[in-house]
Amino acid sequence: MKFRAVIRGSGCMRDFLNIVTTLSKCGRDVIFNARPDSVIVAVNVDSALTGLQLWCDIDREAFFDEYSMQGLSDTHNEIILEMKSASFVRALSGISRTTSSSFVKLKLMNKNMASLCVEIEVPSSVPSRSCPISHDVPVTVVSRKEWNRYKLPRLPDFEMILGVPSVKFFKHIIETMKTSSPIIEVCTVKDGTVSFIMESTMAKISCHCRDQAVHCEGSQEELSCKIESKRLALFLTNSPFISSRMRCSISPDHLVRFEVEVQKKVIMTCIIPSSCD
Repeated sequence: MKFRAVIRGSGCMRDFLNIVTTLSKCGRDVIFNARPDSVIVAVNVDSALTGLQLWCDIDREAFFDEYSMQGLSDTHNEIILEMKSASFVRALSGISRTTSSSFVKLKLMNKNMASLCVEIEVPSSVPSRSCPISHDVPVTVVSRKEWNRYKLPRLPDFEMILGVPSVKFFKHIIETMKTSSPIIEVCTVKDGTVSFIMESTMAKISCHCRDQAVHCEGSQEELSCKIESKRLALFLTNSPFISSRMRCSISPDHLVRFEVEVQKKVIMTCIIPSSCD
């Protein structure tokens, strides 16, 4: 198996650091799934502290300037790696120390043990020279027989998909609701209204976002689902993509999906199950 990828754009480098940092705050372990056309970086659900299902699908053409991979075989052309999220963030931290990094290179290596080599080229104190910073992140190469445990969940159809205001808009609202009740009801209406409702013995608080973009109407007029407020607050609080577009959808069997468009063809997805399950 072989994997090598290079990111050169400063915006993409910062987005990649932010993606991994967000995941690290929601689980101890990160799954890195390299495919011929994309990379999926996800929280390992088995080790997650919060029960969130959270991942980011990164399109190869949209994000990487160089990309080559050779998977397990022609019929199973993927590579699945598991690593400590804190170690991955630490290896990428050189991006945050400088705004003028030339590139970030990711390469699967075998130096006494399997590792993902993260190399960041930063300016040197000597003019016209650069200084590469390299970190080897220990990884576990997941065997083929274990792949099913690390695959993305099979999701039901989300017929009604509505746009919602940015992460920045919701952070303080959900934080306020979280302190009043452990449960928030999320409602989507076919006319483009997304509502967040909290009820306690003392009060009822609701936030109605009307005239939102309707990406898919679906057959039902309205869908609703009650979820744990702390799970939604955790996702929003740890997301640095405060100005990115968001979408919300609810499945008939009570799953709420939030999608953040990090950039075109780079989507972070958060799945929160019903608190009644």
